[in-house]
Amino acid sequence: MSKPTTIKDAIKRWEDKNPGKNISDAEEEGVGDTLEELWISYNFIEKMKGVNVLKKLRVLYMSNNLVKEWSEFMKLQELPALEDLLFVGNPLQESMEETVWKQEATKRLPKLKKLDGEPVLRDEGD
Repeated sequence: MSKPTTIKDAIKRWEDKNPGKNISDAEEEGVGDTLEELWISYNFIEKMKGVNVLKKLRVLYMSNNLVKEWSEFMKLQELPALEDLLFVGNPLQESMEETVWKQEATKRLPKLKKLDGEPVLRDEGD
C-alpha cells in the first residue's frame, strides 16, 4: 500500500521537478485545467494565493486552517466550477454566528450548492 501524500509533500515534489518555478505556475503543467477536488484541511493555510488557476475545481475542503480575512475568502470567486466548500474551523468562519456566516459566504459565492457539509438553501428571489 502506498503512503498518503500531503499537499505539502506534493508541492515540494512539484517544486523539485520544476526548479525556479512557483507552484502557481502549475497551470502551465495542466493541473489547473484538470483538478476537480482538493482536500487541504488542517494545513495552517492563511492566504489563498494561486487558487485562481484551478478552473475546474468543484470541491474544496479546507476546514481548520487560518483564513481570517474576507479578502482571502473572496479569491474563491475566481473558481467558476466551485460548488462544494468545507470552510468550518477557519477564524473567519468562527468569528461570526453560524447563520450570519452561511448568509455572507453564500452571498459572496452564489454558485455554491454545499457549504460546510450542508446543502445551500436559497430564497426564490436569489
